[in-house]
Amino acid sequence: SGEHAAILKGCRLRGWERAGYTLPQHPYFQEFLEILRLYLRDPEWQPLRVAKDGCGLPTVSNTVSELAVLFSELAARRDEDWIWQSMVRRPDLIGGFNRLDSTIIKACEGHVIAKEGADGLLGLSIVHPDYPQGLGVVIKIAHGWDASATWYVCRAVLGVLGFELRNPYPRHRQ
Repeated sequence: SGEHAAILKGCRLRGWERAGYTLPQHPYFQEFLEILRLYLRDPEWQPLRVAKDGCGLPTVSNTVSELAVLFSELAARRDEDWIWQSMVRRPDLIGGFNRLDSTIIKACEGHVIAKEGADGLLGLSIVHPDYPQGLGVVIKIAHGWDASATWYVCRAVLGVLGFELRNPYPRHRQ
């Protein structure tokens, strides 16, 4: 996948051994934890759990509140690296055509990036004049993934902030 290719290239650029890059003790993952600590503004933060995600990489548990802080920091630090602009330039690579996260990025014209996550989770990173340090919003549907419910909740949240998001297409077109 592209994610693995990027990690392997990063390992080569940093001079790290590429073998074992999917293990939690690898320098790649340890650096990732340092970035999380920086964005969470907590140098002592430790994940409650580390597990393997669907593609074999280590991943950490986060509370919804922690995720909201991480998404707010993405907005606050959007000019520090290439991530924000690459998501805005190529939104269909984030979720896919007519997926909620890609549609939000397009509709909000560079002021919001979004990413759908596991089992009914949507993270929003918002640049808005009322929130000069960035705004992070995480929507979690308690009963799991429900594209329509998530879409309508998100539409209401973005609407309060002055962004217009269309209604979802019928399920058979999603």
